[in-house]
Amino acid sequence: MFPMLINLQHLAEPPTDFRQRCQAATNAATLAGLAGFRLDNSKLEQLATATKRVRSANAGALTGLTLFRLGILANGTTDFLGAALAATALRHGIDLDVVIGDYDQVLQAAMNPSSIIYREPCDAIMLAVDHRGLPIRAQPGKDHTGQVQGAVDFLAQVRDALKAHALKGGTPTTVMFQTVPLPTEALFGSMDPVVSGTERAIIADVNSGIRKLVRQSPGDLLVDIESLANNIGLAQWHSPTQWNLAKLQFVQQALPAWAETVVRPVAALRGKSRKCLVLDLDNTCWGGVIGDQGVDGIVLGNGNALGEAFLDVQRTALQLRDR
Repeated sequence: MFPMLINLQHLAEPPTDFRQRCQAATNAATLAGLAGFRLDNSKLEQLATATKRVRSANAGALTGLTLFRLGILANGTTDFLGAALAATALRHGIDLDVVIGDYDQVLQAAMNPSSIIYREPCDAIMLAVDHRGLPIRAQPGKDHTGQVQGAVDFLAQVRDALKAHALKGGTPTTVMFQTVPLPTEALFGSMDPVVSGTERAIIADVNSGIRKLVRQSPGDLLVDIESLANNIGLAQWHSPTQWNLAKLQFVQQALPAWAETVVRPVAALRGKSRKCLVLDLDNTCWGGVIGDQGVDGIVLGNGNALGEAFLDVQRTALQLRDR
């Protein structure tokens, strides 16, 4: 497991009196400041509770934050998601109101005009559906093209229902599609991805179909949970025990990272994304100190392990510029 990813180690450790600071918070600036720390599930809950209290006590206390209403439709347990998303959003300057659909009622909720996600217009609705919520079934050795198309059509049907309802209300809704992490089990070992009809082969093709859906639907977004799970490690991402006991799609330790991944595109929709790369020069862009060793004395370039590492830093910076 990569602690930097799952624990958001680029953020500072929270103060020891974090709970007390949450209880004393009275305005948006204080809440947003508390959101800037590395928060585990418990602290995310504390901050979300403080935000509700501040909002209830003073309707104008959250002035300065951008209001955003996010709907969630999922096939797993979602009770714990709202607080994590709302607390994480504060870090990005968003006052996030999360509306959770009924358990495992993805298509039903989208088709029902009385659904909770329609009671107030949502700015975006995320389809948090993993492989257990898709109409697919492993049939090793059999062509799975039809299953892939059926799964993609299922998600497209949900999207179309959401869009149709939003059109009637005159409020456009962005649909956020989640890519699907692969299961950890491989029936055929290394050959699993190339054997037709295996679960992994089906899901890989479904993810390609989801990406195509997003490309063909301007304004909608992709939330790449597959990449997040891969980077953390699939064996750490999945917990069969937690799924069987509580229908949790991923281990609870990954909740802060999941929430951050979901909130970032939400913040980008409201112009809250930032593009800034700050680099030191000596011993960052090259090895050594130019002022002491001169240009010929620094370490940079091919043929030297350290020099190639610094060269990779420069290439990465150039790729970000080209983006």
